[in-house]
Amino acid sequence: MQRVSSAIIGLWLPHWIKKLDPYLNVDPGSMGPYQHSEVFVTADGIEADLDLGYYERSTDIPASKNDVITSGKIYENLKAKKEEENILEAQSRSYLI
Repeated sequence: MQRVSSAIIGLWLPHWIKKLDPYLNVDPGSMGPYQHSEVFVTADGIEADLDLGYYERSTDIPASKNDVITSGKIYENLKAKKEEENILEAQSRSYLI
């Protein structure tokens, strides 16, 4: 019964794919072939792990650049936010002087 109800609920809820990778690179396409053998290219041109291509083909849900998250991308976003905070902090100090 739970499978049937899950399938029925799944018809009404939005579906999406997310691929979380532990790579420190921003995208797998910038890795060497010995580290990461093949890549999958999404419709919007982002190189991702080949698993995302398998997910897309098996679910018929198109993947995009927002569906690929790597550790490197998370670190890059955190670094950019920290730099922005430092700039804003420096600007606020200059106004106080």
